[in-house]
Amino acid sequence: LLLAGEGGSRGSLESLSQQLGLGDSVTFLGHLSKPEMENEFEALWVQAVPSLWEEPFGLVAAESMMRSTAIVTTNTGGLSEQNIEGETGYQVGPADVEAWAAALLRVVTDREHAKQLGAHARDHAMNHLSFDRFYSNICDQYQHTIAAHGHAL
Repeated sequence: LLLAGEGGSRGSLESLSQQLGLGDSVTFLGHLSKPEMENEFEALWVQAVPSLWEEPFGLVAAESMMRSTAIVTTNTGGLSEQNIEGETGYQVGPADVEAWAAALLRVVTDREHAKQLGAHARDHAMNHLSFDRFYSNICDQYQHTIAAHGHAL
């Protein structure tokens, strides 16, 4: 398990990891630059995004999908719109520990399933979450607004 980022829970998570005897099975990476993150995460089978609040977009999940990585996310906010249940990954309730464990086990115990989810995640991200798609959507919205008002704004 790789845990990236810094936060107020890091100390208690490190202590819990030691208490559970997880030792070398859990690595706390701390804050990573974009290149460091890409390097660390390029070979992942699955990335968990267990946000407790409703992410408006969920950049971490989108970046993971662009890397062809299956995702398990919360079923709230923008994450629920990005992640297609059973196609790009799985969605679970923010505090549903048993559902998180089941969803993660479904992916990490079946490499072929993880690859399939990751391939679908990449396709979905390229078609719906890329900068080019975003730019195209913005231009379309401007064109629609101009057409609706009969003149340029």
